[in-house]
Amino acid sequence: MRRFRNDAAYARKRDAILDAAESLLLRKGYDGLSITDLMVQAGVSKGALYHYFTAKRDVLAALLDRRLDHWTAQLAPIATRPGPADRRLHQALRTLAGAKAADQTFLIDVLRGIYAEENVLVRAATRDGMAERLLPLLTRIVADGCADRTFSAADPAATARVVLSLLQECTDRIGRRLLGIADGSGTAAQLEREVAAYLDALHLTLGAAPGSLVFIRPAELRRWTRAARAARPTESRRVS
Repeated sequence: MRRFRNDAAYARKRDAILDAAESLLLRKGYDGLSITDLMVQAGVSKGALYHYFTAKRDVLAALLDRRLDHWTAQLAPIATRPGPADRRLHQALRTLAGAKAADQTFLIDVLRGIYAEENVLVRAATRDGMAERLLPLLTRIVADGCADRTFSAADPAATARVVLSLLQECTDRIGRRLLGIADGSGTAAQLEREVAAYLDALHLTLGAAPGSLVFIRPAELRRWTRAARAARPTESRRVS
């Protein structure tokens, strides 16, 4: 007899396992997270856990995907509201930066896992997931900006893709630089200069008024730098 899955119950249990994983991450970091600890924390057997996640990298991917849903849910109303497009884009990017700042502890804890060599597919999937969510919103705002002349672009859809690429490359650069800072290389000043270059490119790509799209400021970057430096060393977070 064919068995039918209760999707609502499945989703609740999956979320409960992810909640348990996040709790462990905040205590032990990604390197310290073990499948055995997760089974105990979530109160499930190994077989039951593997019904939802087959490896630690799957848990990481799911946690990041859940964050993407939460962040982008805050952006959709901004993209569709009336008003000058440059202000809406600035507000959307500030909102996204603020949402990430609110999740700073989690993001610093998973940073090393995100950039681990064995998690290259997780990183790619997260990048694709963010692109899938953001591109429609960016395309609408850029098109509106061309219509109200706060932006200048011959092809709004193509320009939105360039903007997305700049934002994703900027995010990646911040992540890699923070990881280097956590390991004792690189400085806050270097990070600030690199982000400033991406912001300049964003304004030039859209033909926006200088300074109108600055969505993250040096003081905020310095808070990220301090958080990266304060993260406990990798070795001290591992469990035997």
